[in-house]
Amino acid sequence: MQGKEYGAAELIVGGTPCQDYSLAGLRAGLAGNRGNLTLEFSNLAYRSGARWLAWENVPGALTTNGGRDFGAILATFSGRHGSIFEPPADGWGSSGIVEPA
Repeated sequence: MQGKEYGAAELIVGGTPCQDYSLAGLRAGLAGNRGNLTLEFSNLAYRSGARWLAWENVPGALTTNGGRDFGAILATFSGRHGSIFEPPADGWGSSGIVEPA
């Protein structure tokens, strides 16, 4: 049986394992085995060609590695693989937004 062909998704919604980002966890961020799954999810989301992406996680995801992990996640979501958006001087607050490359 052949699979069906579908067009690009309009919206991708997801989250990643929170154990490596949680304030109650070890705070390994992207360096952790579970935390690194975030980059896999963001690569998949980017390759899907979706017009919109909503990613949910714990507040600690905005602060691991001084906020640089979230900057790397945003860069990957936008197609800037291997780049890092530096966090603002006062931190990310409660969210971040970028446009595709």
